[in-house]
Amino acid sequence: IFGVRSGDVEGKPTLDTYVGGIFAQLKPGARMVTFHPLLCLGRSLSDENERRRKSGMEESLDASFFTVEKRCIGRNVVSWSSVKEISVYLYKRVNQSDPKGGALFLCSNKRCWGNSMGTAAVDEE
Repeated sequence: IFGVRSGDVEGKPTLDTYVGGIFAQLKPGARMVTFHPLLCLGRSLSDENERRRKSGMEESLDASFFTVEKRCIGRNVVSWSSVKEISVYLYKRVNQSDPKGGALFLCSNKRCWGNSMGTAAVDEE
């Protein structure tokens, strides 16, 4: 996914934004592999929960709707580089409290009213 190259033309969403929205709408357990981090998704579940711990808040499965792992797939595995070691990012949608499987996130600010109530990552309208 080359979202950086697609650019932000006149305020329109980038390719990364569209891909992130599609990923957020997938069912829990779905996986996505990218060659670059998908920064538009925000922080992963472990990163959000670490931030919550440091702020004195409880961890929650609703803190973020995904996990991510960086994995090395080796050298000479893509046509555009035979020298450089190539890594990919494996994203996985996690199960959360929404019975319909919707993607949720929590505000990580201790004073935020939404720090314990999940907010939908995608507006269905």
